[in-house]
Amino acid sequence: MAPDRRILPSVLLLILSALGFLVSLLAAAGTLWGYFRLDMEIASRAEQILLATGGMLFLLVTLLHVPTIIFTLMDLFRKDISFVFPSLFTPANISIGIWVLAIAGGTYLSGRNGSPAILAFLTILGTAIPIVWLVEFNRRKLPRSTPLREWGTLSIGLTAAPFLIMLVEIMIVIIVVIVVIFTAGMQPGFMESIRPLLEEAPQTSGSIEEMEQMLYEIAQNPVIAGAIFFVIGLVAPAVEEIFKPMAVWFLMRHPIKPHEGFSLGMISGGAFALLESAGLVSQISAENWLPAVSLRAATGMLHIGLSGLVGYGFAKSWNDKRYARSLLFVLAAAALHGAWNSLALVNGFSTSALSPAAESMAPSIAGGVSIGLMAAVFFVIVYITQRINFDLRVQQVEAGKEKTGD
Repeated sequence: MAPDRRILPSVLLLILSALGFLVSLLAAAGTLWGYFRLDMEIASRAEQILLATGGMLFLLVTLLHVPTIIFTLMDLFRKDISFVFPSLFTPANISIGIWVLAIAGGTYLSGRNGSPAILAFLTILGTAIPIVWLVEFNRRKLPRSTPLREWGTLSIGLTAAPFLIMLVEIMIVIIVVIVVIFTAGMQPGFMESIRPLLEEAPQTSGSIEEMEQMLYEIAQNPVIAGAIFFVIGLVAPAVEEIFKPMAVWFLMRHPIKPHEGFSLGMISGGAFALLESAGLVSQISAENWLPAVSLRAATGMLHIGLSGLVGYGFAKSWNDKRYARSLLFVLAAAALHGAWNSLALVNGFSTSALSPAAESMAPSIAGGVSIGLMAAVFFVIVYITQRINFDLRVQQVEAGKEKTGD
């Protein structure tokens, strides 16, 4: 007997969320076990913070899969889940007070060699709360989707989407590396110039600061610099903006309404931002904790807003039966994301202590210009999300008037 096509999506979602739950639970248990087994007298503070933050992040992801499993089982057993949760905008506003306390506590602990476990907990709060607030702020006064769709989107955004993004990006990076080695390897003295870096790589701790330093050193070669900008400024943004809102893809046959595409797209972006932000902040040295958490709040808006734009574009294009137009929304999101990444690279390179012009005004000027342009990209994304929110609210009012005959 052929499987019932109506229940197949729920079965697949149940399997995905259950696997996500189990894998995250095992990762949380293993990471936290490793943290408590550390010899605190020998292990570096950076290693302690990394393990503690990783364990708590995996634990949070584990808990986030639970509602999806519950609602999927309810759907399979034909329980009524057509209800809609009320807006969480007010609770999200209240949580900002908790976020301020978390930022203050994290700043205090990071500067005074405080408890790594508490700092890790504050890192999770410091990265997660702005994400929740940004999603709720950008979809305020808009109708909510069903619990199954919202939580299912979150589970997909925490499992399948980042896995596919990472897989595709790794494949592309391998191809780019092969091309770079072939192209740059033909240059006289190329291998001799990078051999010291290759010898130093195994001795590094893997911190973000050390990785940035190595990145700057190898980027002195024009071919490698071009490859870095190609991957980070073009390939990665395109891949991420295509795959982040992949949960919306599976709902196109229904089809979903534009406000649902916008909301579910932002949830997808928020899931990705949570994994990326907590993972990166955990690798930053304690003295850079505050600027790292603050910057991740800005990049959270980047991921949430652009995924919302793509989700909205998909839903609107399919409702209007103008399917090819959905590609324009992906290209717009990838262009803004690529501009942000490229400007961040320019800023990082121009302000590097290794820059030969470090003593001159040139790095500070280039860094200031790049930061200003990044701020412009940020506000463009804010404007786009607010304009979509406004247009959708106007459409809701007009639809209500048509129903009442006003």
